[in-house]
Amino acid sequence: MNSHRSQYPIGSRAFTLIELLTVIAIIGILAAIIIPTVSTVRQSAQSARALSNVKQIGLGNLLYAQDNRNGVLGEGWSWADTNHLWNNMARYISKDPGNTNSDKTRLNAVIGGLVDPRVPENLQRYGSSPTDSFLTTWSCNYIMNVMNGRSNQGLVENRPSGGAPSYPRKRIMSEFPDPSRVIYMVGGSYQFNLTDAANEALLAEPTARQRIFYYHSNKRATPVVFLDAHTQMLKFPIDPKLINPNAP
Repeated sequence: MNSHRSQYPIGSRAFTLIELLTVIAIIGILAAIIIPTVSTVRQSAQSARALSNVKQIGLGNLLYAQDNRNGVLGEGWSWADTNHLWNNMARYISKDPGNTNSDKTRLNAVIGGLVDPRVPENLQRYGSSPTDSFLTTWSCNYIMNVMNGRSNQGLVENRPSGGAPSYPRKRIMSEFPDPSRVIYMVGGSYQFNLTDAANEALLAEPTARQRIFYYHSNKRATPVVFLDAHTQMLKFPIDPKLINPNAP
């Protein structure tokens, strides 16, 4: 009778070092494949969200135009004009915007909720103080500026407080024969102009977050909404005629 028995149960054995190393190598290879893919998918999702958010801005402008004699919501050179743009935009985007002229918290909730998630620090502040400001990641095409290319002659409109006409009329949709070829809003801060569209330096930090946000497609593209409210991811450099149809 053989009294010598194996110290391990029949059918049971440990992994060898080679087997363990093989498994670790396979896991490493899979991780190397999956992690970049996950990152790419996440960036694509963020780009899709940015386009969806800026489309809401474009639709808000179209709704405003329908109710205001075809006028385009544009910025001016003053804080009051910029405030006027976003307050009106909030009313047309939100189902219950409330009194956005005095409720900056509500304005931030409406406009601040429609951001570009790829922008560093996510939000840019308009206004001189936290109590009289709001946050956004979008910049209006400079040609929509109520003062751009205008004079105090001809068609004018009163300021909300009443009194004598004091600044030129806003742009109107019919001034642009092909709204699908004119940029309305772009990812950025301040006003977007022809110089920005071809300035290579604006691709670098921290300048990019101060003017135009080229933070998609390896930091060379930005989300844009056109006057007809269709969206597109435009790569640097941007065609000047998409900013000003009369550009040379």
